Amino acid sequence: LADLPGGVAIYMSDNAWTGSSLKSNEGVLRLDIPKGGIARGSIFGYDPSSSSSTTLTLGNSWSKISGNFALSGSGDNVMVYCVKSDTSPRFIFAALYQDDWSPENTDPSSFSTNESARPGHLPDNCSVSLVDGKNKNWWYQGAMRQGTKSELLNSISERSRWSGDDASFYLNTDTEFQINRGIIMQTSMFWAIKLAGLALAFLY
Repeated sequence: LADLPGGVAIYMSDNAWTGSSLKSNEGVLRLDIPKGGIARGSIFGYDPSSSSSTTLTLGNSWSKISGNFALSGSGDNVMVYCVKSDTSPRFIFAALYQDDWSPENTDPSSFSTNESARPGHLPDNCSVSLVDGKNKNWWYQGAMRQGTKSELLNSISERSRWSGDDASFYLNTDTEFQINRGIIMQTSMFWAIKLAGLALAFLY
């Protein structure tokens, strides 16, 4: 939904947000946008199991910053953000599955690895909570695929426009992914997440 200029760093984490900071007991990844940038509408992603011959653009270009980014089938969150000059996160999108957002709490230990508060300064249409207690695979199936930035975000952040399953399936995009015990997300940033042999693809 916007061009990404070269040199910008994007971070992805499954650490919980407490309301004032991200916990540090899980993982953080970083992608440095290559020279020339990424044009809006491009598909790129993260695939730690990929080789140098991966067809997923930027799939093996992410750096591990800390911890272990490993999504749990029993519930987890994904935060995508940039880092401001004061090192605090500027969130782009947040997603949670298998549970609902937890209340903010100044005690980080109150959050399990399956829980997170919703970043309060994010607009309402920049997060989604996928709650049903059983499905590990999720995909956006809303009819809206074209529209203004606001229209698309409103559609993508609406829970009723997502479907879930617990079986493997294929998602056809410009690149095809087999999803096995994973989560499918199509948002302003997310396209697909795969838990087993984690792979994450973005539509931006």
